[in-house]
Amino acid sequence: LHRAAPEPFAILESDITIDSFIKLFGTGYTGAAVVNKDGALVGSFSSTDLKGIALHDSFLQLLMPIR
Repeated sequence: LHRAAPEPFAILESDITIDSFIKLFGTGYTGAAVVNKDGALVGSFSSTDLKGIALHDSFLQLLMPIR
C-alpha cells in the first residue's frame, strides 16, 4: 500500500511574519519551508517561532518579513 506524500507547505522569505502564522495555522500544519523568490529552500518556520517571539517581547517582529 503506497500513499501519496502530502504536498509540502512553503512560505516566501519576504512574507510578513504574522501573515505567515495565519497561513500556517489555517492549513493545519505545524511548520513550513521558507523559500526565496526562486523557490530555493532558505529556512524553516514553525509554531515554536511564535513562542520565541512572545518570550522575548519582540512583537514588532510580527510585522516584518520572515527573513
